[in-house]
Amino acid sequence: MRTGCEPTRFGNEAKTIIHGDALAELKKIPAESVDLIFADPPYNIGKKILMV
Repeated sequence: MRTGCEPTRFGNEAKTIIHGDALAELKKIPAESVDLIFADPPYNIGKKILMV
């Protein structure tokens, strides 16, 4: 995700989809306010990995 990009939210009271930085957006969700959260892994976060 590009730095400085605002997250996109759409949905209704029953469901909301947030397209943004998962690590940043998950911190904004109040505890015990949801039944399910699905988040893609944070790819390319600067960690060094060995590609084989």
